[in-house]
Amino acid sequence: MRKKDRSKNALKHGAFSRELILPGESRKEYERLLSELEAEYSPSGPSETYLVNHLASLLWRERRLQVYRQAMLEQRVRTIESNNAARHRRGALKLLAPQLAAATTAKEVEAILASRYFTPAAITSDVPQPPPDQEANWGPAIAEHLNKMEVAKQLHGIDAFMHALDYASTRVRWSVSSFRKIGCMKRLTRPSSAWRRSRAIRSWVWLRA
Repeated sequence: MRKKDRSKNALKHGAFSRELILPGESRKEYERLLSELEAEYSPSGPSETYLVNHLASLLWRERRLQVYRQAMLEQRVRTIESNNAARHRRGALKLLAPQLAAATTAKEVEAILASRYFTPAAITSDVPQPPPDQEANWGPAIAEHLNKMEVAKQLHGIDAFMHALDYASTRVRWSVSSFRKIGCMKRLTRPSSAWRRSRAIRSWVWLRA
């Protein structure tokens, strides 16, 4: 991924932001997380302390990413619902094509549209109302437009869920190497009386690479 793209991702979900605590986040919650990890692993020395701090940072960013992903899912669900409503209206409008094809006056067109709670504004942006001497052509012109108009399938149930999930997944990408680091750090920071400084240093060097 290019540096420019990584920068955009950092601004979108903050997973790779250089700032540990972003606006809207609670420093007290982060400090509580760090305290819990220190109590669990009891680090001794700068190398072990670094590992625990780095683990806290990764877990904090992972949680931030989960919050962002949930927000993306909710946003996508709202978009799907809005699109479904628009597609329903387009489908209802298209069903009027046969009646509109037979209309010979503007009043007939308006009456047909009103039967499904539409106003002329629903169609005039695509098929403007002609002058009075040509209004007999308006209904057939609308019908021709509606017959050509494509109405996308509405999304419901599992289809809507999968569409929203796929969208959120493409917007949120978590570094696989970061997850590997989390697993490695948990393994390296298991409470043990036989910790070796050389092992901690090698782990620190690996994590920094």
